[in-house]
Amino acid sequence: MLAALADDPGLLAGSRRVDAAKVEDIKAEADDPELALLRWAAARGLALAALFGPCSLSDDERGELFERLLDDAQWTARHHLAPAMT
Repeated sequence: MLAALADDPGLLAGSRRVDAAKVEDIKAEADDPELALLRWAAARGLALAALFGPCSLSDDERGELFERLLDDAQWTARHHLAPAMT
């Protein structure tokens, strides 16, 4: 699959369009679009790493990370605790 994509990057055009629409939806709906995009990208990276095999995390470890990505309290508390850097 990767060889085919390397040979013909145009095969990803449809996926890129879907991703671009998803990014726009996230930006429009999220209270903190940058954080929402970061969480989405992290989850996607974990999923793709597991799919293509380079992920050294166990299924349980990966599941725990996905749960943490989904847990808003894990993200909002840090935002409120850390003073803004100027």
